[in-house]
Amino acid sequence: MNTNKKKSLFLYIMVVFVIVIIGIFAFLIPTENLRIGRGRVYDLNSGWRIEYQGVVMNDVTLPTKIEVAPKEIYFASYVFEEELPESTTLRIRSSMQSIRITLDGEEIFTTEKPADGTLHSPEASVWYFIPLPSGVKGETLTMEISSTMEGFSGIVNPVYYGESQALHFDLFKTNRVGFLSSVIILLLGILSIIMSFFLFNMGDNRLFYLGLFAVTVSIWIMAEAKLLQFFTGNRFVLGGISYMMVALMPIPLYLYIRDAVITKKKKLITGFAVILFLDFVANIILQVTGIVGFLPSLSVTNGIILLTAAVVVYLLFREVHRDNNIEAKHFLLKLSLFLVLAVFEIIQFFSQNYADISKYSRVGIIVFYCLLIYDTIHYIDELIVKENEAKFYHKLAFKDILTGSDNRTSFNKDLEVLLYGKDKKAFRLMLLDINNLKMINDQFGHQEGDRAIIKCYQSLSDAFHKIGRCYRLGGDEYACIMKNTDSKTYEQAYHLIGEQLKQESMRLPYSLEIAAGSAIYSHDCNYNDFYNRVDQLMYEDKRNKKRCQAP
Repeated sequence: MNTNKKKSLFLYIMVVFVIVIIGIFAFLIPTENLRIGRGRVYDLNSGWRIEYQGVVMNDVTLPTKIEVAPKEIYFASYVFEEELPESTTLRIRSSMQSIRITLDGEEIFTTEKPADGTLHSPEASVWYFIPLPSGVKGETLTMEISSTMEGFSGIVNPVYYGESQALHFDLFKTNRVGFLSSVIILLLGILSIIMSFFLFNMGDNRLFYLGLFAVTVSIWIMAEAKLLQFFTGNRFVLGGISYMMVALMPIPLYLYIRDAVITKKKKLITGFAVILFLDFVANIILQVTGIVGFLPSLSVTNGIILLTAAVVVYLLFREVHRDNNIEAKHFLLKLSLFLVLAVFEIIQFFSQNYADISKYSRVGIIVFYCLLIYDTIHYIDELIVKENEAKFYHKLAFKDILTGSDNRTSFNKDLEVLLYGKDKKAFRLMLLDINNLKMINDQFGHQEGDRAIIKCYQSLSDAFHKIGRCYRLGGDEYACIMKNTDSKTYEQAYHLIGEQLKQESMRLPYSLEIAAGSAIYSHDCNYNDFYNRVDQLMYEDKRNKKRCQAP
């Protein structure tokens, strides 16, 4: 097992150890119950009397629904047969309803929707927590209820009582599945959006679209889980966010399909996204102007979603069968579960079974989203590998494999900038060549010859890296470009090369020596003539050094 795997295994063991230790001591050490909201919650859902249109229904169990027209008032009454503890609170759910509550005819609560002015507030389904006075035994609690919405007229929701803290905690506990589902999806969405920013330069937005899809879905689930009041008391948000998200949710999903799955009809998919966005804007305008509320306009939104979704699914099937689109095939398999549940949710809506909205699709959405995230991350991982490979090969094109130095291609690129770029300044060019490399190869082998090439480049780089850039042009030939044209600086660096090579030669079975030619280029001369002159200076230096070595 390698070191990294051992470290990972050790970390996993330590995490498990910490969790186990905390769990053991939490179980063993004595403690009182300090949990918030630990009091009991009681239901008040049997024995009600319902009155509407002259009809009286006795001993009704809540929840119930009666047939009344929108805006028609109906009454639900309950007689307290026992005394309730002090500081008792009622918890009542208003499903887009106006509610007035009396105790033996004395009003103790009434909903207070703001009066409509220039901007109209939406109807909202909200929780009310109503303190009861002490000594209610024998008194009659009456709820006077009405709703402007057809689907919510006649509903009488369950009623619970207990301590306020306990009622709040029970509400959270009862809807914890929806809450946890929304939090998980929200975190996945935020994480996806953050990751997409790091991948912005890659030009692939699919992770961003998935993130937006997850965020809109999570907000919708949170609203349908009836817990938004823990975070906001704004009527516009409570009454409209769920309906607004319905229009927005398909948009990022369609854009994901356009970019990641579909190969044809991309403009049509974009058009669907635009239509849904315009529908979202229209819903808000219709609501705030008082023309049509969010709930009635949602029927049009759901119709648009069903129609566009049917076309998108058809396009996916067509690409699978006509074009053998593997991505479309895989996406359809993932989409099948989600679509079945989504259609079922829409059927629930049109059936006015609002209580079950979102219960069936939470798990399907999470699974569907996680599968898409997995595919996207796998795709991006491949994309990153390919980009890194491209960068590596691009870098390799400008690097010498043996010495790791810049190569002739890099030399020509940098030279072109100096010769033809905007900032045309004089520079010093130095050409170098290893003396007696053929002899080293013949007597000591090519491996030793490669070693000599590397040693010479290292000495060259050490001497000139602060004042210029060095290149291996090929074989035993090198070049240096120095923007610093000072002769003294050049001579000191060149002298340093000679000293380093002498030191290296003492550790080698042969002598290392470099011949060099150098001159300063100004832009009033021909570069080819200049290069040939520097090259001749280098060969002249090589001949002189060979004469000095002759017996």
